[in-house]
Amino acid sequence: MYLNACIKTSVRPSPSAFDIATHFGLGLDTRHRFPIADNLHISLAPSQILFITGPSGSGKSTLIKILKKSLTPNLDLEKISFQPKKILPDQFPLPLPHALHYLALAGLADAFILLRTPSELSDGQRYRLKLALAFSKSPPLIIADQFLDSLDRLTAKIIAANTRKFALRYQTALILASPHNDFVPQLKPDFLIEKPFAAPAQIKHFPRRSSKTT
Repeated sequence: MYLNACIKTSVRPSPSAFDIATHFGLGLDTRHRFPIADNLHISLAPSQILFITGPSGSGKSTLIKILKKSLTPNLDLEKISFQPKKILPDQFPLPLPHALHYLALAGLADAFILLRTPSELSDGQRYRLKLALAFSKSPPLIIADQFLDSLDRLTAKIIAANTRKFALRYQTALILASPHNDFVPQLKPDFLIEKPFAAPAQIKHFPRRSSKTT
């Protein structure tokens, strides 16, 4: 698919707006058009990973919203819900060994954590539980905005590596977005979209050297 998108904004004239424009020597153009994507070609095969990065407010979430509507069926990580009174393994309608496998992929293998309910987890742990539940469904496509944002950076790198292993093993395509890019070497995305401020997104393709699962 080819993606074209922009954000249109307007400034409501006011005394403060005129004062700011005068102070900084700006013309007060009340209408603005900020490009998000300009004829951006996106095509994902099973197991491929598309990672979108850029500063906060640059338009990553706008891209994600468009892709959610355009690429179906998909599993939106934001829509994953918990059963509040059940411990972590019981969140899965699966035999215990299978539940433990997906929890381990998400870095939730500690026995003390496994015996907790979602309300007893930190924000980062709840995010990883959502990731484990998404993994367990093995959908054709998972889409996740703010990917690993709430995790400490070492844990984020570990989970990024496990996420890649999951995609390769279960042939699930992934579209992920985050302002953080420190885990890119572990995630090894097939496509990297960089979205700067006030400029269209740019996409890079990294062909795989081998078809073997790593």
